[in-house]
Amino acid sequence: MGWSLSEEHRLPGILFDTDAGIDDVVALLILLTMAPERLRILTAVHGNFTVEEVVDTVRGLLYIAPSECAPLVVKGSYSPPQDVLQRRRSFHGKRSPGNFVFPRVSKDACVVRSGTDEMVRAVKTHGVDTIIACGPLTNIAAFKKQKAELSVGRIVISGGWFHEDAVAGGYPDFNISADPEGAEAVFSLPAETVLVPLKVSARCFLKPDDISYLGWNNSLLSGFLKHIVQFGCAASYERFGCERCFMHDAVCALVALEPGLAEYEEACVSVMLSGPERGMLKRDCNGNQINLCTDIDIIRCKSLLLEILRRLIYYDPRGNSRPDPRPDRYC
Repeated sequence: MGWSLSEEHRLPGILFDTDAGIDDVVALLILLTMAPERLRILTAVHGNFTVEEVVDTVRGLLYIAPSECAPLVVKGSYSPPQDVLQRRRSFHGKRSPGNFVFPRVSKDACVVRSGTDEMVRAVKTHGVDTIIACGPLTNIAAFKKQKAELSVGRIVISGGWFHEDAVAGGYPDFNISADPEGAEAVFSLPAETVLVPLKVSARCFLKPDDISYLGWNNSLLSGFLKHIVQFGCAASYERFGCERCFMHDAVCALVALEPGLAEYEEACVSVMLSGPERGMLKRDCNGNQINLCTDIDIIRCKSLLLEILRRLIYYDPRGNSRPDPRPDRYC
């Protein structure tokens, strides 16, 4: 059953835009745990996977997640070039996060619509106040391209790498570089824009020790979480030489829900649209003003992330949390 205008819309709603990478699905689980009554719309964007593959992952995750939340799911209107998909799939999986096989779920399990025009209309009718963007910004840029009135007050974006960091090994962040023109359009929208750049969110990650630290049970969701963290650690080791499952989009979701977890500064930013730096960000006095996240409380972020995962792992479908065999671990 999809959302409709009713009493739950007294709370400001959230649109979550995702390309269903490993950290995306953890971000979605955070929203389902911390703010299920606010999550109104999920939009599938090209990126780590095709739009159809993103929708399949969202449908599967909503099926195994311990939540009664039933957001509207909207498919974006664009798929990435094949070479982009091949690069991303080596890091997140071939057709789903960590190549996890979800149970077969009826296509009627959630309401799915197609096209960014549906997204633009749904934002108004579903009481959305906040957009959390954790993939390329193609979908959100539709507000600019369609010259639609934007009714949201805040857009929180995961990603971005600044040109001045290139000397320290910086590279164009995928979420921005996959559609630089779309990103520039989003930065110019008339809403408070909060950017959680890669350099900041990279401080939060899960390691193999965290897998054993949390403990696991035989539930499908527990198996899914353990599998994607192990996959992310292995992919990171192969690419960077360190076993870290980076939680970029999970940090973005936490900051969106708990702004006090981060420090900010006002900055004028533009997206570089040409040359080898295409897709990088630069500080530009003529650029668009945003609130730039400059640091996070890593202890609080990591503790909150682990606590949410623990709740999910020990979730009992009868409504009670299973006893944690080692409850003092989180004190």
